[in-house]
Amino acid sequence: MAVAGARRGTKGKLRAAAREWAFARAGRSDPQLPTKIDSDLVAQWAQLGVTVEADDDDEAIAVWRINWQSVMAFLRCETQWRAVPVAVGDGSRLIWIGIDYASAKPVYARRNRGEERRLFDDICVMEHAALEAMGEIDQ
Repeated sequence: MAVAGARRGTKGKLRAAAREWAFARAGRSDPQLPTKIDSDLVAQWAQLGVTVEADDDDEAIAVWRINWQSVMAFLRCETQWRAVPVAVGDGSRLIWIGIDYASAKPVYARRNRGEERRLFDDICVMEHAALEAMGEIDQ
């Protein structure tokens, strides 16, 4: 993730970072993002006789500087997710419940109540986006 800007705005960057985390954790790419043309795709197209150029874009999600603390707090909550195993056919899968906030409190607790509230709110936004992405992964 790259740091960008310094103004506080909508929570879109936080949601994007959380989705990226959820899909990366599952070893998958976010289907909502456009496909990046890498060297492997260039070679596949070349076999078909088509010339395409690889994307040079950095794949990092841009995170506004003002959100950096929130993203880092969310990432530090990674071990505090709660899930329930359920039987599916001959196997099982996990149903993700969310972050255990009592266990994660040291991550977002601050002396300044306003800052604590902002961090908690941002973690909640990211948790919701990650849960949504995890639901898409399981489908």
